[in-house]
Amino acid sequence: MNDEQASKVRNSIMDGSARYEVDKKIKESVNYAVAYLQVFEGLKRIDPKYDKGMRFLIRHKEVVNTDTLERDHVMQVIDALLEDIDALQLLIGMMDRQDAEVRMMAARLPPYSYVAKRGQDRVENMIVEESFVDDLRNLGREEVSERLNAPDKHLRARTAVDMLCINGLINRLIKPTPVRKEIRLLKIQLIVEEFYLDTEDLEEARRKAEEFFATRLRSLYPDLTEEEKAEIDQRGAEIIEAVE
Repeated sequence: MNDEQASKVRNSIMDGSARYEVDKKIKESVNYAVAYLQVFEGLKRIDPKYDKGMRFLIRHKEVVNTDTLERDHVMQVIDALLEDIDALQLLIGMMDRQDAEVRMMAARLPPYSYVAKRGQDRVENMIVEESFVDDLRNLGREEVSERLNAPDKHLRARTAVDMLCINGLINRLIKPTPVRKEIRLLKIQLIVEEFYLDTEDLEEARRKAEEFFATRLRSLYPDLTEEEKAEIDQRGAEIIEAVE
């Protein structure tokens, strides 16, 4: 069969414009499933030791996701973290991008660039639950693929949205947001506490703490925003007094 005959056969079944639309639809569906499958595999590469930190972010997702933190909500999260120093240390590790996959997410490299645009760090409908962390560790490639290609549209969408949500929550932790500022302040408080735990000389400890705020803080966080810098300068003396 030559090309002309083959074209006539194809057109007798479905004309060119219809075939184009079908082909486009199939490619969109396949690309959608493949992109999110790659995102899921990327999220699985996050060190499991950070699972507790991810659970904390999900548990407090409404506060983490807001751009206008009320003081009551701030204190709820701070109190929860001070009661669970392990979770705080894990969040600090993620915030400081100690995990290789978190660095990929922060840089918006593939596969994350396939599903979220640069600057799109806030997910409006934050519906992810802590059970997603279990899915992340327990589900295999085939099971996730089945969900992403399921006949049930709700299941397909929910599977993708959960991934977008956890990606968004982690980005809220590593981008200039109210929750990042509060966790940075807690890390600074822990650093100041170390100065006082290392010596019985209060004057020496205070000198180290003041020197830290004056010189070392900027090198620790070169990406401090003006708002964060002003807040830390204002609360520096309060932190030292509280630790003493």
